[in-house]
Amino acid sequence: YIKWNRIPSEWTLSYDNKQETHGTDGFLHECITLSKDVTEFSITFSSNEAICEIQAYSSGTLPSDVQQWNKPCDKADILVFSTHADDEILFLGGILATYGGDKGLNVQVAYMCNFFYTEAYREHEKLDGLWTAGIKHYPVTGDFKDVGSRSLELAMSQYSYDDVSSYVMSVIRRFKPLVCVSQDLSGEYGHGGHMLYAKAVSECVLTSNNADSFKDSADLYGVWDVPKTYMHLYPENKITLQLQTPLKNMNNLT
Repeated sequence: YIKWNRIPSEWTLSYDNKQETHGTDGFLHECITLSKDVTEFSITFSSNEAICEIQAYSSGTLPSDVQQWNKPCDKADILVFSTHADDEILFLGGILATYGGDKGLNVQVAYMCNFFYTEAYREHEKLDGLWTAGIKHYPVTGDFKDVGSRSLELAMSQYSYDDVSSYVMSVIRRFKPLVCVSQDLSGEYGHGGHMLYAKAVSECVLTSNNADSFKDSADLYGVWDVPKTYMHLYPENKITLQLQTPLKNMNNLT
C-alpha cells in the first residue's frame, strides 16, 4: 500500500521472477494485491518519484483505512461538484455518507481546484475524507489553482470562466449522472470560487444536451440531459436532507 507524494508515472513491481506494471490509474494512494505471499520485492521507477508512506500486509482482511480505490464511474448515480478539498465534507458530506457510503450508489466527486499547486497535503486529506464517508470511486480534479476570493466578480477575474465551464461540461458528459449536486450559488459563506463553480454547474446542466455547447466534450463523450440537479442552500423549493438516521457504514453514527 503506497501513498505517493505526487501522482506517479508508470512503475514496475518485481517479485518471484515476474514483473507487473502499475501507476496506470493515476491514484495518489495505491493498493496492490500480490498474486502470492512473498518476502521481498523491488520497485523500479520510470521517472523521479517520492513516496510518503509504504506499508506491507499479510494475507487476510485489510485494515479499514487502507484505500482500495475503484476507477472513476462509468456512469454516476450522483455527481458531486466540490470546489476545494474539504468543501465536499463540510457542505455535502451528508450526500456522500448517505448515498455513497450507506446506500452504495455510484457517487462520483469532481473537484475544481488542484492542491498540488499550493498545499499538496490536502490532496491526501481529500482521499481520506472521501474514503471515511464511504466513497469508493476515485475523484477527478480540474487543473485550477486555489486562490482566495471574496466575490464572484473577483473570481471571474482570477479564473477563465470559459475554461471552468468547459471542465464542468466535460465531467457531466463523461459521467452521465442521474443527479448533479452542487455547492451554494452564494458561495456558502461568500467564497467567490464556490460561486463561480456553482454558477458553471447551474448553466452547464441546462445545455449539456446541446452538441454545439463545448463541442470538444460532446464529440468525446456525447451529449447528456441531466434529469435532476440539487444546489446546496438553493432558496426556492427547499428540500431538507434527513441527517439524523444512523448509518451502518459509519458505525451507526449520524
